[in-house]
Amino acid sequence: MATYLAIKPDSEFIDTKDFDNARDAYDWHSSIEVPSHELDYQMKVDQDGRWVMSARTDSSEPGVPR
Repeated sequence: MATYLAIKPDSEFIDTKDFDNARDAYDWHSSIEVPSHELDYQMKVDQDGRWVMSARTDSSEPGVPR
């Protein structure tokens, strides 16, 4: 299980949540935390105590995890 973090464009923390897989985390981020699909919202994942970029709501957004 991994912890994911949702962040607003102004770097303000929104929420964290634990998921068993990246697909569920992506769905949580894109449909619950950022329901209007606004740009520059970020999702990061905790990897060994460091927050690492997982997704961003803009044209540089990585592909949907499978």
